[in-house]
Amino acid sequence: MTDRPIDKQILARLFGDDDETQSAILLEYSLSLSAYLLEFEQALAIKSAAGVQAVTHKMKSSSRTVGAALLACECEALELAGKCGDWAEIEVRAKGFVAAIKSVQACIADDL
Repeated sequence: MTDRPIDKQILARLFGDDDETQSAILLEYSLSLSAYLLEFEQALAIKSAAGVQAVTHKMKSSSRTVGAALLACECEALELAGKCGDWAEIEVRAKGFVAAIKSVQACIADDL
């Protein structure tokens, strides 16, 4: 595991050492994070635990695939909280979750 929000070794293991391919994948992933963040914020606004569960479930595997392990763990915790309808846990984790998304996106932007 690395201190960076994205472990590019994970990405390289799956997609090879082609920097152009990795950059294209990370750009698409970053764009998807923007859409998912909006979906997450909408679920928060209407206090939809099911909405939080749905969006974090979608983000979890793609985050793992690109090597965003910390964000994937945050997704998993929020997915479980959403599944259990644990709104207090969702509220506690929301700010850190958004910060983790922003950190991953900044890392990707720096690498592109």
